[in-house]
Amino acid sequence: MIPHLSLGQSLQACVYPEAPLAIDHVVLAVNDLDQASSTFLNLGFTLKKGRPHANGIINQHAKFRDATEIELLSLEKEPSDEITKGYATFLQRGEGGAFLALVGSLESIGTKAEEVGAQPKIIQSQQSTYLTFQNPTWAHVFVIEKPSTVIDPDSLLNHTNGTNGINAVWLDASKGFEDVVLGLGAKKCGLFEVTGDRFGMAYGVSNGVLILLNTNENHPRVQGVSLKRVQKGASRTVFPDDAHGIWLNW
Repeated sequence: MIPHLSLGQSLQACVYPEAPLAIDHVVLAVNDLDQASSTFLNLGFTLKKGRPHANGIINQHAKFRDATEIELLSLEKEPSDEITKGYATFLQRGEGGAFLALVGSLESIGTKAEEVGAQPKIIQSQQSTYLTFQNPTWAHVFVIEKPSTVIDPDSLLNHTNGTNGINAVWLDASKGFEDVVLGLGAKKCGLFEVTGDRFGMAYGVSNGVLILLNTNENHPRVQGVSLKRVQKGASRTVFPDDAHGIWLNW
């Protein structure tokens, strides 16, 4: 039952720099932020403390040199708005990959998503504008137009496990999602085995690979993340039970 995403060279060949679509970050929703942070520190990640949120969201970030990141997110008080209520509902079904954030044109993605019934919706917050989807099979994805321009010091970007970026994300996806990814210029690369019993079709975007798992689940999730490494060597796989609901591989 080991993810076969240690095939880094094969995944790297799938990356398509010309694609107007990129991976930004993965949000991992957890019940206890201190406990999850301890887990990730023990796995060799360096964490950056997140800023306070008025709605009670608390977070920590594992930030990488390629501007991607894994965000650990939890709630410190009763949910008070649509966003925190969504996370509370997600956590009732267990910890795990709540969101994949992509970078792309909100107008282009919204138009193509509308064509396949994903029901795109623009959200304007104090910090940013982003695109979400009201169709439940797309509930675990949102899109931002521009990534963060914050440049973090080396002390926050160096990880003792040698990771330095997101290589691939595999997630539950509907047929319509695949149509939009292709329509936005991603490169279809073929099937990859992500666990011992699950395969997904890989699509290269500008900075990594999306591996889409065909599913009819009512509550789709981000299932796993493969990470780039500074140096080659023996790969490591962390099972969901040991990483708060998500596969990790580097």
